[in-house]
Amino acid sequence: MSNRLLLSFVVLMAATLSSSAHATRARLNSLGQNTNGSLYIEDQRSMFQNPAYLASASSSANFELGSATVGATPQAEGGVTSSRGDMKFGLQLGAAGLMQGLITTVNTGAGITGAGARPFPKNTFQGLIAGGTSAQKWGGSVLYGNSENKSELVGGNTAYPNSKASTLELGGGIQQSGLMGYGKLLLMGTSEIEAGATANTNKLDAKPSIEAGGHYDLAADLRGFAQLQLA
Repeated sequence: MSNRLLLSFVVLMAATLSSSAHATRARLNSLGQNTNGSLYIEDQRSMFQNPAYLASASSSANFELGSATVGATPQAEGGVTSSRGDMKFGLQLGAAGLMQGLITTVNTGAGITGAGARPFPKNTFQGLIAGGTSAQKWGGSVLYGNSENKSELVGGNTAYPNSKASTLELGGGIQQSGLMGYGKLLLMGTSEIEAGATANTNKLDAKPSIEAGGHYDLAADLRGFAQLQLA
């Protein structure tokens, strides 16, 4: 797959900056934002974009209703956050990362849907850790998923082909008043499915890819932000 470089940069963003203690993917989606966090809306979902925001989160549980099918919209997701001393910890089940977005792009670009589509990694989980001071916070995360489905007959005549998928992603970031920066690194990812009577394989081996971004508050209602994606 050819390298893809996407750079978005906004020098001045006039907006009413939003901050909410609790948020859902549906809220962010309705505002046209990435459901794993926004560069100019700060809420509970921000820690999945920049794990440094976990340092400001209270101990809680979150649940997102949806389908158990990975890649479905909406997809079921849930997890917990907890404190131990000055450290914060989080665990999220059903988390979506860079690999899920890459598989969606490839399937859509090839016009592949249904049983022939490259599968998403199942059983994903994301571990997060954060700490710091009231002035400056830091955080890191690991997202992992691995699944394999063997060919089987359903109802005696419907064949589901062999498929497997996996992902390993690292994340980190810093956050302080008026300033934040984060980075994500997809270390490895695979998505493979047999297709056709000859059992040819549609396989995607993802190259290491990077997403990085940040923002800086220029005034109370003025924010500059930039984001880079390299795959």
